[in-house]
Amino acid sequence: LATMIYTRTSYPYLVVIAHCMASANSYRSLRKKEIHYLTSFSLAFFCNGFGGSIVSDFLMGLPVTAFGHPRIIPCYILGWGVINFSPFDFVYISMQNKSSFLHWFVMACEAVDTVTTPMGRISRSARELKNKVTAPLMAGLFAGAGGAGIRYGEQIVLQGNQESHQTLFVALEAAVWRTIGYSMLWWWLAVYKCEHDVIRTEINHCGTYNGSDLIRVIFICFHVSWTMLCATGIADSHPFVWISKKFREVIGAHIVNIFRLGPRPVEEKIEKKE
Repeated sequence: LATMIYTRTSYPYLVVIAHCMASANSYRSLRKKEIHYLTSFSLAFFCNGFGGSIVSDFLMGLPVTAFGHPRIIPCYILGWGVINFSPFDFVYISMQNKSSFLHWFVMACEAVDTVTTPMGRISRSARELKNKVTAPLMAGLFAGAGGAGIRYGEQIVLQGNQESHQTLFVALEAAVWRTIGYSMLWWWLAVYKCEHDVIRTEINHCGTYNGSDLIRVIFICFHVSWTMLCATGIADSHPFVWISKKFREVIGAHIVNIFRLGPRPVEEKIEKKE
């Protein structure tokens, strides 16, 4: 609980080191063939580790936290090192074993990082930029989905791995919709309500737009729970992803048909030509 609340003002070692381990493990699992250690070190950092926050900070014109914060680089070196150079490859083997405690512990910590990263970028943009509406929302979206976009580009464009196109694109789409859901809710609770004086400022930390500690814990517990449910096969997808899919299939399809939006269907073009 203390670690969850601590994410409001800093980067807890427990979360950062686990995130770095998960990043190095994901990249090594994806690139099973032998690669140079410098390539692994750099690409795992950008593609699986801190790409989203780097993209968000860069595009919003803010200092890049991934390079400037005193904890991130040392924690990344430690996390990457234990994944790639532990005795008998014990840590990496344990991470691959879905029955090991380390596998699930790191997954839970990684889920904490996944949901708190866009929350932190939204709060930071609201503090440092005059635009309190679109700027925080875009910062959250870039932070939450930017990493998935970089992974897609690295694998499809740079590596030419067309076989992974569908898997990576589905992951990118899920990251976008999941981040939109969390970002809209967090912006409304942590920024909008403070700007419009509809909430107690001391509870919601309105001076820094960091939101209520209780709401933060609820967000984290909700996301960690759904991550575990999806990993165990009990749930198919995150609720925000499921809602977006149903909206597109049901409401979106009707709107397109009623108002004749977009290009004409191929069948209709053929009939008119005949």
